[in-house]
Amino acid sequence: MPTNFIPCIPSHPHERSALHANILPSEFSDSFVLTDILRDFGLESLHLQTKIQQTEGNILVDPTYTCDYFDPILHRLLSLPRQDLSSSNASIAEMIRLGAILYLIAVRQSFGIYPIRVKIQIRKLSVLLISFEDSETKDRTWDKHGLGWMELWVNTLGGVLNDEIDEAPFFAKHLHDAMHRMAVMTYGDLEDRLREFAWINEIHGALLTDFRRKLIH
Repeated sequence: MPTNFIPCIPSHPHERSALHANILPSEFSDSFVLTDILRDFGLESLHLQTKIQQTEGNILVDPTYTCDYFDPILHRLLSLPRQDLSSSNASIAEMIRLGAILYLIAVRQSFGIYPIRVKIQIRKLSVLLISFEDSETKDRTWDKHGLGWMELWVNTLGGVLNDEIDEAPFFAKHLHDAMHRMAVMTYGDLEDRLREFAWINEIHGALLTDFRRKLIH
């Protein structure tokens, strides 16, 4: 794997799925298992987007689909051994893991399967974001590894899966800061970029719309 991954976004779906295979640079210790999981995660995400389009959304009424294709990936993410989060690299890898878990939770919810541990994952992500907020290198850490787009993705998922209205401004601040660093000017631009990485309009796009409503009210 390259030592300094730069996330240029391929245009073809199968090329985009390969992006997950190299999402973590080789200097991230103990990240190879997570990288393998993200590869499968990306392929299944693209597969579901295609199925939604082919069935005009009817696939979302079949909960066996997520049981067959996404639950095994979620189990692998949840089963990863706990890391020492004293380094920024390990913290970033953990935030990406949490982002992937939240992404899959949204998929499960769209099939009518409601997990009970969403708040735990959100709380873990919040703690890591706060620790980065206190770091002198917070503005450079993700970009240093060429992972600025992953920071956007993680912050967006934290915002849209959080169901506490009082905490919406917290995630909005971190998301807007990340958008500013990546020169993403609008939510439309944000979705365009996330759609090219891992984003299902009918699922995550709808959650982003709800998140924006929380900020207005």
